[in-house]
Amino acid sequence: MSGDVLCLASFGGQALGDCVIKRTRHPEHRIQHHPWLLLPVRVFARFVSVCQHRLDPSGSMYPNVTKTQVSLVLGKQAVHGFTSALRFPGSGRAAFTLVELLVVIAVIAILACLLLPALAATNTREASQRIACLNNNRQLGLAIRMYANDNQDFLPYPNWGNSSSAPAGWLYKTLPPQYSVAVYNLNPASFENSRTLAISNGVLYRYTLNTSAFRCPLDPPGSTNTSWGSRAQQLSSYVMNPSAAFAFPPNGGSGSSFKTEKISSIWSSECIVLWEQDFRSGSSDWSDGSNFPDVQGIGSHHINGAIILTIGGQAKWISVKDYNTKAVQPPPGTKNLLWWNPNQ
Repeated sequence: MSGDVLCLASFGGQALGDCVIKRTRHPEHRIQHHPWLLLPVRVFARFVSVCQHRLDPSGSMYPNVTKTQVSLVLGKQAVHGFTSALRFPGSGRAAFTLVELLVVIAVIAILACLLLPALAATNTREASQRIACLNNNRQLGLAIRMYANDNQDFLPYPNWGNSSSAPAGWLYKTLPPQYSVAVYNLNPASFENSRTLAISNGVLYRYTLNTSAFRCPLDPPGSTNTSWGSRAQQLSSYVMNPSAAFAFPPNGGSGSSFKTEKISSIWSSECIVLWEQDFRSGSSDWSDGSNFPDVQGIGSHHINGAIILTIGGQAKWISVKDYNTKAVQPPPGTKNLLWWNPNQ
C-alpha cells in the first residue's frame, strides 16, 4: 500500500521483541475486532502515536507521512484518526485523553490482580518450606545440646568417613552397605524403613524421634529435580561440620581417635555446625555425614541460599555469597565461623 511505514520499537536490546505498527497516510487498512477490543487497541495506537511524536517531533524520520492514522472497523463502523486528542501545552504533539489514561490504569490493575496471586502463592510456598527447614535445624540444634549435656559437653561425632571403628555419629553408626548406591531407586517401598533404621543408630535420633527433621522439604525422596537418582547418602539433606572433630579433616578419618570438641571450647556461638547441602544433581559429596566447608558447601534452594545451624542453636538462612565468603579456609593458627576447631 502506498505510504505504508513499519515502525519498529526495540526495548532492552530487543529483549522484548519488535512491536510492528502500521502507519498510513490514508485510512484504507481495516482490521476486524470485537467491540470490547476497540478501546484497548485505540489506546495502544495512541500510545505509539505519542511516543513517535516525542521521538520524532519534526517528522524527519518519516517525511512522507503527514500524520498517524489507525483504521479500525467495528461492524460497519470505521474509526480512524484522533482528531479529538489533547495537546501538550505549547506544542503540537498528541497526548492521551483522560478516558484513555484511565483505561490504561484499569488494564494494569487487572493484570496485577491476575499476576499477584500467582506470585504470592509461590512466595507462600517457599516461605512455608523455609520455615519447615528452619524448624528441622532447630530440632537438631536442641538434640546436639541435649547430647552434649549428657556427654560432658562433647559434640557428637560428625560422621566423617565410614570407618568401621568410628563411634556412632550425629546421623548414623555406620552407613549401610547398600547406601553405596542410590538405595531409594533399588527399593522405594522399603526405603523409609531402611532410612529410619540407619538414623536411629545415630546419637541424635533419641532426642528427636523424628526422621523428618533430618530432611529438607525441598529434598523429597525420589525427586527427579535433585540428586536422588545418583547420590549414595540419602539419610539427610544436612551435613555436619568436620571441625567438631578435626582441625584439618583427614580423608575418611582413619587413624583418628575420633575425639570431638567441647561446645565450651569453641570460640563463638555463631560458629556453624550444620548446613544444608547442594542437592542438585551432580552437586556436593554425598558419601557420608560431613563435608568440607569450602569445596562442598551449601545449596541455593531457598532463593539463592540455604539454612544453617550455629553452635549456639540458632537456625537461620544464609545467602550463598555470604556463606562462600565465610568458607575460605583461614591461615594456620586462625579461625573463622566455619573453620573453628580449637586446635586449628
